[in-house]
Amino acid sequence: MYSQLCLILSLTGLELPHWNTIRNTSENIRNLLGFHVVENESIWGNKCYSVSIPQILAQEIANPYVHPHLDFYPEETNGRNVYKMSQSKKWKEELGPHQRVQMAVRNDKHFYIFEPTQLKSRKIIIPLYFFKMNN
Repeated sequence: MYSQLCLILSLTGLELPHWNTIRNTSENIRNLLGFHVVENESIWGNKCYSVSIPQILAQEIANPYVHPHLDFYPEETNGRNVYKMSQSKKWKEELGPHQRVQMAVRNDKHFYIFEPTQLKSRKIIIPLYFFKMNN
């Protein structure tokens, strides 16, 4: 199929690289990025290939251009100006402890869920989850 496409496009003067070049380049890019392609079989017996979602997320979180735009904490908006998933009720109230952020940093101090901490008012509390209030 690829050779037929190359032949048709060569009539217009467009030269495509050889199929082996494309495959080798794709493999080199996957190796460079550390992606492992997983082969699966569909319910109809077709071969399917995919890349691990945890690998993709790890790459995106490590990317200095992407990381500042990711939200890790739910936000309280009091039902106004909701425009992203981190402001939804589900993020703030319905996720289980294992799906929530386990730690928050404030003034170089680390606070963990289910770990007692003392407020400025001297009250001792145990945080169940963390969220952002008014940015």
